[in-house]
Amino acid sequence: MLLKPLLKPEPYRSDCKRFSTPSALTQEFLDATNERERRALNITLDTAVHFADLNGDGRSEYLWVDNKGAVTEVLNLGRPSGGANAAKIQWSAQGTIA
Repeated sequence: MLLKPLLKPEPYRSDCKRFSTPSALTQEFLDATNERERRALNITLDTAVHFADLNGDGRSEYLWVDNKGAVTEVLNLGRPSGGANAAKIQWSAQGTIA
């Protein structure tokens, strides 16, 4: 699924709500990555966060919307097949997509 950029985005308008606690998927992302990995992705959690399956693989990608409306995607690679990290989801930063 390709995202179409907005031709005339409305500044400071969002349907996102700020929550005092992370959603279950946000918590799963936090649990699956350590602080050093999150800093390497240069992602803070103080702006809008969404989850959506962008590539049709049945897994939700992590989408971060900054205060200017730019969307950064972190691809959900799923769980490794086994070993010590079998319960952790692997993520891959894809950069700004919109």
